[in-house]
Amino acid sequence: MNTVMSRREVLKAGALAAGTLAVPGALAGSAGLSRAEAAPPVTLTATTTADPGLLGVWRGMAKAFHREHPAINVTVLTFPDPDYDQKIDLMLAAGTPPALWWAAGNKGYRYYAARG
Repeated sequence: MNTVMSRREVLKAGALAAGTLAVPGALAGSAGLSRAEAAPPVTLTATTTADPGLLGVWRGMAKAFHREHPAINVTVLTFPDPDYDQKIDLMLAAGTPPALWWAAGNKGYRYYAARG
């Protein structure tokens, strides 16, 4: 079926589409918030070993990232070196893998990449 639309119908459809796309931004703006601030906060998990020096670096990076992206929080989890691989495996088995992972234990990137 070949339908011809008038210019007026095309303009109406365009205005409707533009209005629909503008509503979330307008609602956020009416509350004095940017679109990013109006979005629900997101929490990402990062893992590292319990090395105090590394922990300070990871927490510093998490704070700096949060300053740049206020709607995203980064929680840094630390595990002792002997338990690191086991804790990562348990997180994966539970369906809650870390968003940021450092191959600090004996199992590296290749080990997990080979298992998908």
